[in-house]
Amino acid sequence: RRFRKKTMIKANINNVDIEVPEGTSILFAARKAGFNIPTLCHHPDLTPGGQCGICVVEIEGIPGLKRSCMTPIGEGFRVRTHTPKVTPVRKQLVELILSNHDTDCLTCIKNNSCELQQLAATLGINALEYPKFEEKLPIDRSSVSIVRDPNKCILCGRCLQVCTNVQTVNALAVYNRGFDTVIS
Repeated sequence: RRFRKKTMIKANINNVDIEVPEGTSILFAARKAGFNIPTLCHHPDLTPGGQCGICVVEIEGIPGLKRSCMTPIGEGFRVRTHTPKVTPVRKQLVELILSNHDTDCLTCIKNNSCELQQLAATLGINALEYPKFEEKLPIDRSSVSIVRDPNKCILCGRCLQVCTNVQTVNALAVYNRGFDTVIS
């Protein structure tokens, strides 16, 4: 049996030279280099889906921002993780999530251990720039194994992946679009 040697990619993240195996996402390459790129939808045990978009980065010479969880780092890439172009986009995305989210944090079981709450604090979000959508959806108690509160859902897609790929139940799906999107 022959083993192929993995091709290594040389790149630069925030002025730090790195070398990682080919196919490594920018998110993992940045973490290896000691940089934290925030994300809400990524989980190390699941396939990246890029739903939240918060992990965007700038790549020199490539127009627009790229989702670091979905973009493999390329040879010679010069990546910037926290720039004047990136940070406002992240902040805006979190504000949009919060505008359609039950922000009754003090009574939430996840208070002080909530990824969304921690990210909002890191980004300095103290007030919302967007109107708050206050429509409360009914809590789903139809299952004996789980109680779903759609008012706390941030549409990250983690539950869908676990339900489909880990548990192989396929009981959850995304319905509707835009502010009408729900997982049911």
